[in-house]
Amino acid sequence: MKKYAAVIISFTVLTLANCMAIRPDGITDCRFYLTDAYADVNKVGLFYGDMVFEMNVFNPNSVDIAIEKMDLDFYVKGIHVGSKLTKLNKEIQAGDGIVIKPAVSVDLFRLIFSHMRLDKYHFTLKAKVYYKTPYGNYSSRTTIFLFQDKDFD
Repeated sequence: MKKYAAVIISFTVLTLANCMAIRPDGITDCRFYLTDAYADVNKVGLFYGDMVFEMNVFNPNSVDIAIEKMDLDFYVKGIHVGSKLTKLNKEIQAGDGIVIKPAVSVDLFRLIFSHMRLDKYHFTLKAKVYYKTPYGNYSSRTTIFLFQDKDFD
């Protein structure tokens, strides 16, 4: 009976270890630089609208990397106003960069409410990025600060 328990525990540990997405050795996360943010006028409703974030992505690695998807959360002065899982399937050559345009579904009521209460805007975009590399798949979290404490008076 102890042999069966040891086999079951070993199998469970190996299965759980394979489920975790661990960054492969020698691979670093891509760098994201925001270049533009705008509303997608084709996807605006009464309470929700899509906001597109255009950004340059640089791959600092010596191997090609693909960004499969990004799970984005959008904050204004710490208030969560939107989120969306965007499938990208964009490959980035080693040492090169590309432009991506992920979108976020924004709660317009929360966005307007947060702007009315604040004299300065502080936008933050938090993302969980899913990578595909020749050495395996993994995911990591990154934070992109958009316009820190910038006055729009």
